[in-house]
Amino acid sequence: VEASDVEPVVEAGTGAGETGAPGAGADPSDTGREFWAAKSSAASMEALDFVLEILREKVSDVDLVYQKYRIHPRSGQHICRLIRLTPQKSALMIQLTMPETEYWSKRLGREGMNARFLERDGFYRLNATLESTRSHRLLWKELLFHLWDASTGTDDGDASEGPGLGDRLRGLFK
Repeated sequence: VEASDVEPVVEAGTGAGETGAPGAGADPSDTGREFWAAKSSAASMEALDFVLEILREKVSDVDLVYQKYRIHPRSGQHICRLIRLTPQKSALMIQLTMPETEYWSKRLGREGMNARFLERDGFYRLNATLESTRSHRLLWKELLFHLWDASTGTDDGDASEGPGLGDRLRGLFK
């Protein structure tokens, strides 16, 4: 995991193009919630809202940055790029950038989650239906909270304090 996985918001609002930088791709109005709702299903958008609801238990002001190819949670100037959300017709694709561990691979399999680890990219990819997000709320809460903590450094600090992002991830996902 590189430091570039966590970078500040350049532009507020719905997010512009691929990077969130002004002029980087599509007009922000083209990549907002309506853009994603048209590309996906109502159930996928509900699953997205449910994931946001879970994150709000940790960070009350979290919202979403809608970009052309993905959606990330954001609080203030911090975008958590360790959590990547992509609503699709059949499910909400969730990519979680974290190390592959025997524990998480077995636990996700035992819970019946449609998950696989993509070694080349360094993340788990899960296809979550609205039903699977709701029925595995505690699992999602644990995963999302750990990733949020890793992306911000410590519970109280920022990402510039303490060990590097990769070390924090390995420490959280043993």
